[in-house]
Amino acid sequence: MRACSAIAGILLAACAAPALGQTCVFSISPASSNFSAAGGNDIINVSLTSGPATCSRTATSNANWITISFGTPGTGNGTVGFTVQANPFIVERSGTISVAGSTFTVTQSAGSCTYSISPSSSNVSANGGSGSFNLTVGANTCPWTAVSSSPDWLIITSATSGAGSATIKYTASSNPTTASRSATIATGGQSFTVTQAGLCALTLNPPSASVASLGATGTIAVQASGSSCAWNAVSNNDWLTLTGATSGSGNGTVAYTAAPNTTLQDRTGSITIGNTGFTVLQSGSSCNFTLSNRGQSLPSSGGTGSFLVTSSCPWTPSTNAAWITITSGASTTGSGTVTFLVGGNTGTADRTGVITVGSQSYAIQQTGVACAVVLGTSAFAAPAGGASASFHVSAGEGCGWTAATTAPWITLAATAVSGEGDVSITVAPNTTPQARTATITVANQIFKVTQEAANCDFNIAPAQATFAASGGAGSIRIIGACAWSAVAGAGWIALATPASGTDNADLRYTIATNTSSDARSSTIRIAGQTVTIVQSGKDCVISVLPTGVELPGRGGSAAVTVSGSKGCRWEPAKSESWLSVPTWSAVDGSGTVTIAAKPNPAPGPRYGTVVIAGQPVVVAQAGLEISIRAEGVLNAASFAAGPVAPGEIVTIFGEGMGPADAVKYSLEPDGQHIASMLGAAQVLFDGIPAPLIYVSDTQLSAIVPYSVGGAAASTELRVLNQGVSSPPVTLSVAPAAPAIFTLNASGKGAGAVLNQDNSLNAPANAAARNSIIQIFATGEGQTTPPGEDGKLATGAVLPKPRLAVTVQIGGQAATVLYAGAAPCQVAGLFQVNARIPQNVVPGSAVPVIIRVGTVASQNGVTIAVK
Repeated sequence: MRACSAIAGILLAACAAPALGQTCVFSISPASSNFSAAGGNDIINVSLTSGPATCSRTATSNANWITISFGTPGTGNGTVGFTVQANPFIVERSGTISVAGSTFTVTQSAGSCTYSISPSSSNVSANGGSGSFNLTVGANTCPWTAVSSSPDWLIITSATSGAGSATIKYTASSNPTTASRSATIATGGQSFTVTQAGLCALTLNPPSASVASLGATGTIAVQASGSSCAWNAVSNNDWLTLTGATSGSGNGTVAYTAAPNTTLQDRTGSITIGNTGFTVLQSGSSCNFTLSNRGQSLPSSGGTGSFLVTSSCPWTPSTNAAWITITSGASTTGSGTVTFLVGGNTGTADRTGVITVGSQSYAIQQTGVACAVVLGTSAFAAPAGGASASFHVSAGEGCGWTAATTAPWITLAATAVSGEGDVSITVAPNTTPQARTATITVANQIFKVTQEAANCDFNIAPAQATFAASGGAGSIRIIGACAWSAVAGAGWIALATPASGTDNADLRYTIATNTSSDARSSTIRIAGQTVTIVQSGKDCVISVLPTGVELPGRGGSAAVTVSGSKGCRWEPAKSESWLSVPTWSAVDGSGTVTIAAKPNPAPGPRYGTVVIAGQPVVVAQAGLEISIRAEGVLNAASFAAGPVAPGEIVTIFGEGMGPADAVKYSLEPDGQHIASMLGAAQVLFDGIPAPLIYVSDTQLSAIVPYSVGGAAASTELRVLNQGVSSPPVTLSVAPAAPAIFTLNASGKGAGAVLNQDNSLNAPANAAARNSIIQIFATGEGQTTPPGEDGKLATGAVLPKPRLAVTVQIGGQAATVLYAGAAPCQVAGLFQVNARIPQNVVPGSAVPVIIRVGTVASQNGVTIAVK
């Protein structure tokens, strides 16, 4: 009747009874040892006090940071050596070694927190850049935070808080001014300095130019603020060509050529040198042009044509139709011939296109398709990596058709241009983070091609920027390996060109002056991510108090008062995901903002910012806080509060006690004890670690150490998580606190009871009167032999309660056949085997009560009796 069972859901282990032999008694000296945080080695003397010299002995470490180095197994007298590892935690710890039936206690001092960084400084160019430095910490639980003194341009890109040694990464955005600047990153009491050079100042002479419609050449004198100032020259228009040096350092000259303007309209172009623009204004042409004829008609299959242009001026023909291609005469001075190619008309309607030369137009008319074309399929979906496919085209004999597409990422190959045939398509890889769609036209039929987006991850920093009403310039760092493009959400945000790329880059932009009294905000969209731009109104006066708030580690909120002039508009923006702005109101510029923070799961403090009308409010949140209360310590079986007893399994409710997702028990290396640390959490009763069954943020289950109580009527409870301790809670201690586990884990209803055949007791499987049942409970108190914290109940002799155990079933006294540790289960779960009295009234809910000494288990627990 003492078979292994997992009915209480605590722990199941293999049972193996120890071999019987002669009685051997050993003693050890000393019984304990103290170590510094650095650890070390020591020995334990083992003496055989009773039994033959062949008596065998073993030594087992009960803590993973204590290692047995020699002396096990052995016989008779001897020594056992052990090694204690350095303590990586900032709390004192203790562990035990089981030596020949005795317990040796090891106590180790807490580790200390020291901090150093390497290197201590760095220099970056005006264009910005990235880097890192190493933070070395004395103990891996020592907390740290990293804070930039200028988070608007010196951005921490790695974690800003943690514990133990780490590499802290940063990115410096480009310097928009000519003055050098410096900032620091503070961490662990150390300061890392970043110094950034200023931009070079360039002056162009002349600052702009005007040229005639016939074209011209010119030069630009570049005057730099220093000989080391590097610059590049780029033409922003295809009719402006750079003919000399396109880069240099210090002073220099840039030469250019403006092509003839063959249109009647004036045009403006620009050349960018460094960060300075040079504008070129060119007048429109005043030339006269004569065409040999004014147009031509072509069939639906297409064809070629030409016409003569008579003029003494330069000219370039252009067309308004994509199906018309100019094959010669693309750029001519004086008289000349324009030849062109007309593609097949895939529609049934006639169409007209125009070729324009100067102020003259040449019209081309084309008839539509007169026959029916049918596609075998109408669509193809391609993966981001590209693919090839084909589709069949059915058409009547002699019915001509042409496959065409405007998408440059699709290549076509047709096996026929009339009648039956196939069209082969090749889709190039998509390097952009957006899916794309295109069409292929075959006669008057449409074939659709879709392609998945590339799997691109981008890091965009900063996520927001604020500007005064006067405007200014800014820069956004883009880190990613895929193609990207940027779009401004408002006309007052001007993006530098090009506003696209396929690699890491700095996107520059300028903010125009805000002439309104209202603040305004918009966005810059980059690769699917949003950068928020906020600009103050020209007459707005906003004050925010306080400029910094402190919130507790358990989470909370604080109010900030915004005072502003009438008509001012503003909106709060947060910097961190753990911050929120649940409520805010603004009336004529004044209002209140509520700033809230989630609980901090890390031991160190963390920092964030809420920007209101361009003014930052720094939010500092304390590190992890653990909260427990005496009334939140419940018997794990009855879920009732009250005094605790040695060996009782308890459930503790609180906050900040462990990770968000529950971590279940684990065995020590000896395979015979469950651990007293799960993740980074511990539960201490009078400083003694308790075995842990599971741990989570708001709930954990532990087993009260057998050392609790004694002469004391109370015990001090603390919960530790990541080296942070809860405030102490004082609990009353009783000799016993029995409670029966129930199947629904509520403490009421059907008990965790097995019938005589080891099947689960239930109304559909009731136990017979005079049969034996097995009841599973906790809270039995001290045992004989003495209980060992966290040990699995194995062997020939199992611990039994020192106090008498009685059972009542249906109000009748039941005979107790066994009361003691549940075989194979962890110490603290005990089993009572009792015989159901013959005179019990049968029923599906017969009450059952266990008494240990004078203390009874909870009411409301039942069994089924037939």
